[in-house]
Amino acid sequence: MACVNLGTANGFNLFLFGNHTQSFVDSEGRVAVGGNATYNSYGIGDKLPVSTTRSDLIVRGNINITGGTNFAGNTTIFPNGTVINYSMTNNNGVPGQPLVGTPVDFDGAEQSLAQLSLNLAGLPVNGTVVNNFGTIFLFGTDPALNIFMFNGNNVDGNGLRLDTANGINIIAPAGSTILINVGDDNVGFGSYQIFRNGVTPNPSEGQFILWNLYQATTAYNQNLSILGSVLAPYANWEAIGFGNIDGTLVAQSLTNVGGTLEAHNVPFMGCLPDVNPPTTSTTTTSTTSSTTSTTTASTTASTTSTTSTASTTSTSSSSSTSSTSSTTTAIPTTSTTTTTTTSTTPVPTTTTTTSTSTTTPAIVTGPIITATKTPNVTTAQIGDTITYTITVTNIGTAPGEAVIVEALPPGVHFIPSSLLIDGGFFSGVDITEQVVIGIINVGQVVTIQFQAFVTGYPPNGLITNTGFVVTVPPGTVPATCTPGDISVNALPGVTPVPGLFLPVLPVFKPGVTPTPGQVPNLGPITDPDGSVLLNQQISVPGITLPPLVGVTIPVLTGSIQPIVSTSFVTVPWTTVMNAPNLHISKTFLALTLFVGQRITYTIFVVNNGNAVSGRTVLTDILPSNAVFIPGTIRVNNVLRLDDNPNEGISLGPIAQNESILVRFDILVRGSGSLTNTAQVKADFLLPNQQLLSQTFASNTISNPVSMIRASDYASFLKTADAQIVKAGESYHYNIMLTNLSTDIIATNVIFYDPLDNQLQYISGSLTVDGIPQPDPQAGIPLGTIAPGVTRRLTFQVNVLAEPMGGIVLNQAAVLFEFRYGASCFRAGLLTNTVRVIVEEEEE
Repeated sequence: MACVNLGTANGFNLFLFGNHTQSFVDSEGRVAVGGNATYNSYGIGDKLPVSTTRSDLIVRGNINITGGTNFAGNTTIFPNGTVINYSMTNNNGVPGQPLVGTPVDFDGAEQSLAQLSLNLAGLPVNGTVVNNFGTIFLFGTDPALNIFMFNGNNVDGNGLRLDTANGINIIAPAGSTILINVGDDNVGFGSYQIFRNGVTPNPSEGQFILWNLYQATTAYNQNLSILGSVLAPYANWEAIGFGNIDGTLVAQSLTNVGGTLEAHNVPFMGCLPDVNPPTTSTTTTSTTSSTTSTTTASTTASTTSTTSTASTTSTSSSSSTSSTSSTTTAIPTTSTTTTTTTSTTPVPTTTTTTSTSTTTPAIVTGPIITATKTPNVTTAQIGDTITYTITVTNIGTAPGEAVIVEALPPGVHFIPSSLLIDGGFFSGVDITEQVVIGIINVGQVVTIQFQAFVTGYPPNGLITNTGFVVTVPPGTVPATCTPGDISVNALPGVTPVPGLFLPVLPVFKPGVTPTPGQVPNLGPITDPDGSVLLNQQISVPGITLPPLVGVTIPVLTGSIQPIVSTSFVTVPWTTVMNAPNLHISKTFLALTLFVGQRITYTIFVVNNGNAVSGRTVLTDILPSNAVFIPGTIRVNNVLRLDDNPNEGISLGPIAQNESILVRFDILVRGSGSLTNTAQVKADFLLPNQQLLSQTFASNTISNPVSMIRASDYASFLKTADAQIVKAGESYHYNIMLTNLSTDIIATNVIFYDPLDNQLQYISGSLTVDGIPQPDPQAGIPLGTIAPGVTRRLTFQVNVLAEPMGGIVLNQAAVLFEFRYGASCFRAGLLTNTVRVIVEEEEE
């Protein structure tokens, strides 16, 4: 049976999708750079045979190279790249370096390697991870393939990190393939030695070892030799120590940050599980889910020849804000990643400021805005909620506009919808992204409150969250109803998807992030002996492109002040449970809602047991007075366009001491009480090879819903200009939206229309108030609608085929925001349902 390796990347020592910045170091093998190459005295390919045709350095972006040597091959730049400087010596004697060509498909390689990383992370483990006095022991007995999985920031459940270990010892049969799946973000290798079967290995033994950092967006090395290849398709790699790698490194970028990483040419020769066409039936069902913005492991782990033992347990509490329990580790951010709704001003320092230090600005004329932060507790357990209060004051001599950003450490996460500004609720804002407070006058004090959920142990057991406030001239970033969303005049240039009007603007990375609905139908993953490990590949890969209005706001420049913390919160260590377990916490504030309100539910799933959870699926069946808003699911900030909580959201695998954050939006449809509980079902592979299935329940949250209805303040009607059509014909939809309120202004109004699969939006047909518009990408922004104002939309659709039942049903939605008193609310309306009959074609 054919074995799978790293594909295109297998022929390279370094394979980077982004930039490569290094000096005074070398790579013994070939180097591929999908971004810019910036070198000073860098060496390439000194262990390769000389060739006049092989490209040993391939750069898709710009080249800025001073000195150094390409010992054996050519240097090739893509046609769109720019040679800023090139004084590297090419020893093969080929003139005209760098040459111009496109020898590598970076986008295709990035997509396939991202998919490979997800698939490998979904495989069931058959090895054991042990902490032996600070040394990580990996015990495997399979002569062909040994698979391990652990959280890089909490290997043993008691705080041992991959970068702080005393060493690593891989005990497994010689010549067997070693796959080490390392979860969590911001993981790295420390200063120690990696042993093989108890002895110092020859670097050639790295050819059978693959470290799969399937969730890291940041990774690093200290002073060590990394034995084996590293697959980190989303990671920006930082060389903070002086190390080397005996294998291939696949990453987003590689940068010297106080150190170096020397690459030794040890190609990966292991035998990874293969993807084959479907064969005869295996057990277990498979789940696939399409993501359009980043990679998150939706999983379908399965085992063969095992008995299935079903057991169900549940945990619940009546807290309306969060539930408490013990768990471990930081939330694994799979991808995660860049924030496309806002941009974050640069943090001026990585150190934290305690209450013993005060900010004493120099004598300056103008605004000086400071901030002080206080937690409501001094200690917290995993699963606890912390309330922070930030006091923002202008101690200067003139008014100023303020932007505030909070920075939470690993294992601590902002709870959506928990932000209050001067007592007003701002449910659509994430304080870790950016909050535009607005103008603060001299002497004025603004009070901000938010809640954070503890999902794991922060570094050193101390939540030293930092943040900063930026002061800019008045009028720079005027506050809106959603302070985190700065006004943008034009839509971003994302890939149009005619007919798809979802309540998000997904950002596509060409060649990597598939368009919605593009789900691969590929066969099972098997090990070398033919045993089925996964019935189907993990869901479609995407990368680091989170959701909700896909725009990038320019970085703000202004006066920066760190947020002064009066105290920090301690999280004591606790022993992990000696049994498989997941802790499920559902969070939302204890608020009275109104009919038509849009709210965000947040669910934390923490593996605080002793086994990896496979095929982990979260289900949240909403009550009759709530409806899910499609396209709003985010798993670890990765957008899941096609998922639905009522049908199940695939999360796994979740290693011990790791956690997953799921959030999605709903629209309140009826009064009374909105009560909800989520469930998670997972399979655990026990040491005796039995498959244990368990179901865990979250705490129940309940909110009263008043008789106030958003529909009482607006008219939202939809019609079609045809009642009966045939396949192949077209017709128009007409929409009229009127603000009936006398004093409420609707802002950030966006129209959505999920068309039937048998309908196709006709390009160029959209008009708003009679004015032709560009094709919608995912929703039609209408801006602000003042009291008494009516907006009219029309677009044309083509009937592709007769739908089931012969009737096309269509209902559009509009989402908007408005300010009432001190609070800003999100709301939504649905149109009436429009019915169009599609007649059968006559024979």
